[in-house]
Parts: sequence; C-alpha cells; structure tokens
Amino acid sequence: MLHTFDHLPLGRTELAHTQNGDTIVLTASAIDAIKATNPDHNLITNLFQRFNLCVLYRDIEAKGVEISEIFSGVTVLDDYEFSICQEDNNCIRSWN
Repeated sequence: MLHTFDHLPLGRTELAHTQNGDTIVLTASAIDAIKATNPDHNLITNLFQRFNLCVLYRDIEAKGVEISEIFSGVTVLDDYEFSICQEDNNCIRSWN
C-alpha cells in the first residue's frame, strides 16, 4: 500500500493502517525529519526497516533541501516515478 505523510513521527492510528513493506512518501514537514542533520536518527532507521521511504523531488526542491542532505536510502521520486508508484499500488492513504 502507498501512504503519504506530511508529518513524523507517525502516530498509533497511522501505524495501525500500515504493513511491513508498504511505501511511504514523505511530504511537507516530514521532509525535515529525513535530513541527515536530524538528531533522531533512530526514528528514521526504524522506518527504513519496515517501509520503503520516498520523497518527491519537487517537495524537497520547494523546501530548499538538496538530495545530498537527506538520509541515504530514501528514494527521491520525480513526478513520473510517483505516478507509476500510484498505479502500482491499488490503495493510497494520505495522512495530513
């Protein structure tokens, strides 16, 4: 399943609707949490173990974040790749 989140950390409600291996696209303020300078590295490491973490290139560009500033392992998607991801997942949940 594909999820979009505009915040981190994830609450119990959001986590209850996820499964290991789901794809999570982080947007808005959640982008700040995936910057390599985030002091809560353990949170992101735990998310990597359960989910495929992604971010949209247009979102990091809008926030002035360089690809080199985000954690290694986060997939940066362009609009075309995101549309393919949406097509490949039969259900999308957005959490704002």
